[in-house]
Amino acid sequence: MKIIVSNNSLLKPLYANILGNKNYQISILSELKCIDEINANNFDFALISPLIYSAISKKNDERIIKNSVLVLEDFSGEFTLNITPNKNKLSTIFFEEPNEFLIVATKLLLSERYGIEPQLAKKSDDADIILTNNSNKNNEKIKNFIKMDLSEDWFDTFEVPLVLGFWIASKEKINTKTVEQISSFSAQNILETEQIKSDCASENDFERVGFKYWSWNDSFSKALEKTFDLLYYRNFATHIADVKFSD
Repeated sequence: MKIIVSNNSLLKPLYANILGNKNYQISILSELKCIDEINANNFDFALISPLIYSAISKKNDERIIKNSVLVLEDFSGEFTLNITPNKNKLSTIFFEEPNEFLIVATKLLLSERYGIEPQLAKKSDDADIILTNNSNKNNEKIKNFIKMDLSEDWFDTFEVPLVLGFWIASKEKINTKTVEQISSFSAQNILETEQIKSDCASENDFERVGFKYWSWNDSFSKALEKTFDLLYYRNFATHIADVKFSD
């Protein structure tokens, strides 16, 4: 069975239980490559972002499986926008995580909320803004930068959580056992919902709270629709995706 996964490192718990299983061929691909493979129907299940779903061919009939997901609501501490202080103009940005949807989501946020559209920098030393993942919290270069949590700012700006990943399959490949099968892919100790709290480094800090969801709930339909609209109206997608679910 062929499994396609978008190259976002946070998605790993959603397929961790089948890593090394010879019954599954798991390919971790760039989002552009995921789109090509899905359009060619060269997969059984795919773990993808909203950007991929909005870009696949409308001729296909891929369905979202209401099961395992990754959704960040409000503060998550996973991705941080680090902004150079005392700059008159923020013109360049570097992404530590080379995932197309994270890049696009950040561009949408910066454009909509702050009216800035920085160009991509090839290395962090050349960037006014650096998007880091949680593995580099102690990076000395960004120690004194202004910090904003990506999912928190997304939630404040668009009033929907940030959907990072969900499973799809072609309609003809979905059956009564599909939901159970998708569930079996996830790490065994995974929770449906995690509450995330920020670290308070000093008495002047206030605690920020958010949630990480690993299981579908129906409110995510609105989040997907809002995201698809944003992608289309900002010219990151050629059509507004129809949200189709498995039965």
